[in-house]
Amino acid sequence: PVDRNDFSTLLCFHGGGLQNGGKGGDMESAIARRFAGDGIAVAVVNYRLSPKAVFPAYIDDAAASFAWVFRYIEEHGGDRSNIFVSGHSAGGYLTAMIAMDPQYLSRHGLDVNSIRGLIPVSGQMITHSTVRNERGIAKTMPIIDAAAPSFHARKTTPPFLNIFGNNDLAARAEENTYFVAVMKAAGHEHVEYVEFEGRNHSTIANRLPEKDDPVALAILKFI
Repeated sequence: PVDRNDFSTLLCFHGGGLQNGGKGGDMESAIARRFAGDGIAVAVVNYRLSPKAVFPAYIDDAAASFAWVFRYIEEHGGDRSNIFVSGHSAGGYLTAMIAMDPQYLSRHGLDVNSIRGLIPVSGQMITHSTVRNERGIAKTMPIIDAAAPSFHARKTTPPFLNIFGNNDLAARAEENTYFVAVMKAAGHEHVEYVEFEGRNHSTIANRLPEKDDPVALAILKFI
């Protein structure tokens, strides 16, 4: 706890896919320290993984994590009206889903506009490949249904900054540019994307701890 009640909080969901990975690694710790050094509190959280958990368990966990931070951040000197949500890859998908489909936060008595802003990094904006796999659908077959952030496009969500690399996974750039396009078509006035040259699906995230990393600086500017 600190003697302030005004700092921003960044809630981070780890990547590694909805079927593997977990918080607590060196990269997550380095990213947390990097943003903490800029005066931003960071909460790095876990979620249940497929195949032990199936859709929508991991989204429920993401929403529950936000609800916990929202309810308790002021006990640690933070401002509950200034909580941002971000995540890389699968974490980017979860970031988008808890804002785009209101049912997940509503289970905790919260509105999606309890979130100050959202920063999915290389997130899937269509139905996640793990969800498709759980349903017996080939990962190569693109689907946009209720399990996809783009399915819920509307103008009444918090601001979005979508980030990806120009050497990202196949179709990842297109998914994010499409998401931003349909959000703008729906009337959203605070949704943008930034594509970073020379970054792939790994380096878009693992270079965030670097002092002058342009991706980290874009996130800080957005916050």
